[in-house]
Amino acid sequence: MLSRSLSVMSLELHVPIFSDLVPGGFTYGTNYLIEYQPSSLWYEASLTIAARALKTGLRTHYHTFMRTPGEVREGFQRLGIDLRRLEGEDRFRLIDSCTGLTGLPIQPESRDVTKRLIGSASLNDPSWLESFTANIVTLLEKGAPETDKRWLHIDDNTSIFNRYFKEQDVLNIFHTRVFPLTRLLELSAFHSVVAGVWSDSFYKQFEAQCEGVIDFKAEEDEGQLENFVRVRSIRGKSCDSRWRHLRLEGNGEVVLDKSNEGKKKEIGISGWLKGPKKK
Repeated sequence: MLSRSLSVMSLELHVPIFSDLVPGGFTYGTNYLIEYQPSSLWYEASLTIAARALKTGLRTHYHTFMRTPGEVREGFQRLGIDLRRLEGEDRFRLIDSCTGLTGLPIQPESRDVTKRLIGSASLNDPSWLESFTANIVTLLEKGAPETDKRWLHIDDNTSIFNRYFKEQDVLNIFHTRVFPLTRLLELSAFHSVVAGVWSDSFYKQFEAQCEGVIDFKAEEDEGQLENFVRVRSIRGKSCDSRWRHLRLEGNGEVVLDKSNEGKKKEIGISGWLKGPKKK
């Protein structure tokens, strides 16, 4: 599942689940946008992608905005991942933006990576924006150690920024701070935003700044939700842009449901002749 090129200019990696849809793989030092419906399997898929990547030896950040570190760790445990061992080997880093938002007496993550990358203040603290941008400017000026470079970075819900800042401010933060940091650290970063909540202008401008866009959605079919994923576009690479079925396993793992591939709903006269399905 994981391969790295020997190119000096850029290293490439294959990301679990997505690798079947993008044969050429993804690239370090780039940003990709996930647009997902709230009822889709994006959260479960984000854990699955990180877990599978870790199993193949890919160093991985998981940035949690929506769920407490305890919930995230429980999800990884169900997927068979020993986070404590991987953290001890510095192969996994959990970035915690959730604890400060809850206002509850929850034990925050002790890893210093959270403070170094996003500052010590919470998103809902008026001083956060100044602290965050200052931290990034410092990193851009002084550089970063090699141990901080070439990680897979996954956000569970980047659009929480929009709750506290205006859309144009969020776009500006990413354009002038976050994306340059991604390139400096040579991350392969997957940012995620809820679909259909913000303005069309916000989505289009965010998409224009990223090297690829991936969609997750859920549709109701005969009283059941069917889940899908597609790679809408990848800059400079070929990709399979068809909607593909996803299936949720009992342990919380998300897999491409290849058993549904090629099946089409019967429409028109042929479907009418067969009549309604028996219940």
